[in-house]
Amino acid sequence: MILPGMVRMIMLKEVEAEREGRADLIRARHEVAAARARVNAAKLLAENPQMLQVQQMETLAALAGKPGSLVLLPNVTELLAPWLGTTPPVAPPSLG
Repeated sequence: MILPGMVRMIMLKEVEAEREGRADLIRARHEVAAARARVNAAKLLAENPQMLQVQQMETLAALAGKPGSLVLLPNVTELLAPWLGTTPPVAPPSLG
């Protein structure tokens, strides 16, 4: 015998399960969209290496713009080589 209170509880659980299922579906769609965006970004950066360097420069500028920050650039010539029209220097072979 099912009592009215139990019927209500069963219906609430069903509604909650349906809501959770929709939320899971939305989350999965967002994950797929994010993965596709990363793949597209990787393709763009592979086809245009200068874009990666511009992105690096923007990141460095953002970091350097924060008060009290210190940004050390060990490979400045390598970083600026595309804009200077030069080839970055090659490190000497290690002695070992």
